[in-house]
Amino acid sequence: MKFYLLIFFASILCFSCSEEVSPQEPVNASGRVVKNEVSSFMYGTHLLVQGEDSVAFALRSSTINLDNYLHQQVRVTGKTIAGYPVDGGPIYVEVTRVEEKKD
Repeated sequence: MKFYLLIFFASILCFSCSEEVSPQEPVNASGRVVKNEVSSFMYGTHLLVQGEDSVAFALRSSTINLDNYLHQQVRVTGKTIAGYPVDGGPIYVEVTRVEEKKD
């Protein structure tokens, strides 16, 4: 019995100390850029909206001023940010490139 308890507590310790980190995946997506003012997930400075009001991605960028693309149809390129999504929110993307879509 002591052996099983030891195995049980050792497995709990192993699983509680390991943190699953998802690799950064490339993202190429189109939509309309809007400010993230009020949301239940509260991450990302901007959102990429597809269709009427469907939030596809939460966005941030350390190299591009996303305000320059507000309410424009764009194609964004970037990488997912590890540890997201949370709180039922969208995938979080570090944007490295933005192209305006010509209709």
